[in-house]
Amino acid sequence: MKRYYEVILLLCGLLCLPGCANNNRLSMERSAAEHNEEKSFESVRNVPEGEAFSAASDHFETSTEAAAANEEKGYQLSPPSAEEKEAQADCLHIMELYADTYTKSDKGNTINTVLADDILLTLQRQAAAEGSPVEVNVPYADLENYENMDHFLKESEAGHAGECTMYTIHIDGSLGRSKFFFDGKDMYLAAANAVWNKQNEPVYSHMSYTRIEQWKYTEKGWFGYELCAPKPPEVTEIVDSSCLIRVLPYEEELRQLSGRCVFGIGYGMGNLLDADWDEHHMEKLDFNSLFPLLYQMQQKERFVYGDYRDGVPENEFEQMIMQYLPVDVKTLRNYAVYNAETGTYGCEPMGCFTYTPDFLGTSLPEVTAVRENQDGTVTLTVDAVCDMVICNDAVITSELTVKFMKDGSFQYIKNKVIKDHISIIESGKE
Repeated sequence: MKRYYEVILLLCGLLCLPGCANNNRLSMERSAAEHNEEKSFESVRNVPEGEAFSAASDHFETSTEAAAANEEKGYQLSPPSAEEKEAQADCLHIMELYADTYTKSDKGNTINTVLADDILLTLQRQAAAEGSPVEVNVPYADLENYENMDHFLKESEAGHAGECTMYTIHIDGSLGRSKFFFDGKDMYLAAANAVWNKQNEPVYSHMSYTRIEQWKYTEKGWFGYELCAPKPPEVTEIVDSSCLIRVLPYEEELRQLSGRCVFGIGYGMGNLLDADWDEHHMEKLDFNSLFPLLYQMQQKERFVYGDYRDGVPENEFEQMIMQYLPVDVKTLRNYAVYNAETGTYGCEPMGCFTYTPDFLGTSLPEVTAVRENQDGTVTLTVDAVCDMVICNDAVITSELTVKFMKDGSFQYIKNKVIKDHISIIESGKE
């Protein structure tokens, strides 16, 4: 799920606290804190000798007050003694386990490295060799050595103190270390990161220590938590400090169906998974937004909007849509954006000015059950797993009926939303 979510975050510039998808805010706060601390000590050094003790005392009292305030707020806390030294050693050790594979891997020609899924999964296996839980930013990938985390969370639910360390391999090969502490009442997260330098050497980056404001371990096996974070009026915008981690393994058949039938569609465009429709009622579908998604599923390559500045030729558009949906030409031209004079369908790219990510739009579709029907179709139960703000493993649940062909292709037949928690969540009643 993480990789799916990170792509949307990168496009839209969202910031999260440590332990979630983006640590830019943490780095900025850390730098600012260090700079302010240096200025404070500099001011003590420059005071007249007779006033030095008084100034130092004032600084100590101010620092103590700030620490107490942070403790109450739950963020920018001081980690347990020796924790950062241990985290640094752990990160560098784990990265050494997969250093050879990382060094030899194809990193592409772009500024930001994005490793292929198969490489990331190899790195995960190598990092997990010594028994620690390791996740990787590949959609639907299992958490290696999940038993440790599962045990820790169940013990925490029972009120028993304990701790558990897990690692996250990011899409660029860098490493996150998340150590969770539960004292019988509150849970804390010590989040550390390490990166690769230009010489392909692991370099420790930083650590944060934060209290977890609320957390839950769902029946489906998702661990969701929200870190304590600045709130208005301290900040002008809501800080998304939530995170969602699949702990329990994903059934292989469901994983395959998720990747094949729903991952490429998602919830950001096209509304195929979050609207009620069938072959007799297709007016709710956004066919124009669906076209690029279906194109990428079929062609297995990125859709280039620039190739269709003047619209998509009607033959190409209609053949693609009718391959995947039970719709005829007349219905398509009636419900889609169609220009009869030019014989083209509209096709607008998703961007900052045309799309704003929301709870549903950033969710990952996950097939959770399969039912075979007497007419030869298959109905998939699909949950929208949301990692944004609300941390919910089923903000919408739908039943998507699909017909699989002997040649390996398939067609979407209908969809019905059976549970919708969005309105309840947005109203604040959940």
